[in-house]
Amino acid sequence: MPENTVNIIISGQVCLIINGSAATKCPLGATGRGEKMRKRENTNCYLLVAMMIFFAGCSTSHTYKVHGNLNELTEREGYQLKVKSGNYSIDKAIYAAANKYFGQRIPIKKNGPFGGIINITFSAGKQTYIGVQPGFETNQNVRECWYSGNGYEGNDKDCKLATEVVSGSLLTWQNALMVIMIKDMDNNVFWSADYTYRGGYELSGFVVNSADKAAELSIKRLAGTFDIDFKLVPPPTTSTSSDR
Repeated sequence: MPENTVNIIISGQVCLIINGSAATKCPLGATGRGEKMRKRENTNCYLLVAMMIFFAGCSTSHTYKVHGNLNELTEREGYQLKVKSGNYSIDKAIYAAANKYFGQRIPIKKNGPFGGIINITFSAGKQTYIGVQPGFETNQNVRECWYSGNGYEGNDKDCKLATEVVSGSLLTWQNALMVIMIKDMDNNVFWSADYTYRGGYELSGFVVNSADKAAELSIKRLAGTFDIDFKLVPPPTTSTSSDR
């Protein structure tokens, strides 16, 4: 492991973050050294810069708000789960995954009365070497289409029009963004976070070749972030090294 590095585990994936000072400390203009030594140091510096650029694309999770403690969430009557992606197939997949992972942590139910709401939004694209293509067909009325397990709150028939999910290939990978918000019926937010998935920068990208798979993985990792934020599990181990 090179000096001036931090090894950070983000949602189960190890990303190598190179401190910017490492590049600036590369002795490009060093004097009093042999030509062979200077060339080797220059090469090491360029490798550091290349690694900085490459690993800047790691999948990441961010928490925007944590309010109160877990008891305030779990003691409520039950949460209505609402999902919005613009695609009926994706919405159902996210709803099922959210029930699977978050249903173990806080009470979720289909029918009221409710003690709170869990809102999840999702978008994804299929990345290629020449650009980004849509990861799934999207309904034009996406703003009105919140899926809650029993159907859509908007025009149920219109919201179900988009169902196609585009599969990837060996030359493509999935990029996705999921945002989750847990709040009470008065819109007071208990917890909100997002997860950005970049399949081209981790090994899971070889098997996560469609938007529905990216969505399920995002839910699973957000549930892990929830556990850390509410201290259900210890935070990831972080190791550092620096110049001494």
